[in-house]
Amino acid sequence: MSLDHLICKIRDSRRVSPPKFDPNNFIHKRHSIVPGSNKVYIIFPGWRSGLKHSQILRNTLTKRGQSCLEYEFHPDILTSDPQQTLDCFEQIKKDGLQEIENLKQIYNFKNIQVIGMSLGGMHAYMVSNHNPNIDKLTLVCTGYSLAESLWDGIATQHLRKNMEKQGITLDQLETLWGKIHPYNNIDGLTGKKIQVFLSKADKLIRYSGGKKIVNAMKELGLDPQVEENRFLGHYITIWMKYNSPGKIIS
Repeated sequence: MSLDHLICKIRDSRRVSPPKFDPNNFIHKRHSIVPGSNKVYIIFPGWRSGLKHSQILRNTLTKRGQSCLEYEFHPDILTSDPQQTLDCFEQIKKDGLQEIENLKQIYNFKNIQVIGMSLGGMHAYMVSNHNPNIDKLTLVCTGYSLAESLWDGIATQHLRKNMEKQGITLDQLETLWGKIHPYNNIDGLTGKKIQVFLSKADKLIRYSGGKKIVNAMKELGLDPQVEENRFLGHYITIWMKYNSPGKIIS
């Protein structure tokens, strides 16, 4: 059994049912503004992760005199209802873009960097693409297609089964979610620094998807800095970047 399978089983056994999904109140944020700082990091978490997971990263940043904005989302931003997921992602994008404008105007930040962990990478792509305010994009355990990642990932097999019961195929989902896939949100990243961290042992967002998005970036003339590991898998790779973020925030 892989590390990802083991950790996924443990997480499932400890999971508590979330409050009822409210389409008008599923986005939660924490602003940590350090007076005099000229750099801010915007952190989009993985699915079913949030503010408690980014605490060490936040503390590291603020101790260095840098500000950050952390997001947390209701788990039902990703469900077997494709339209609800699409609506949530569009709303997150709208909120993220507005926050970026506010941070720029109110605090006059000179450098804005976006970090996307796992599913959070999807949001990171969407707010960074064609956005001149973003200087750097960091993606940890990212993929090529949201539909493909859901279909193949071990943590989302229940969503796949529910979709199949509705008669939804992978090809249909690929089309329905077209505008939120990573591969459709990289054509406006020219001039930005891009970091990508992948694990060959990732069982949630498959390594093959990560390689495909990196290759797609290179085909567009982008120059992503890529770091890979062989054995850590999805959860441990993300945990390492949250708790030992030196390469992300250097």
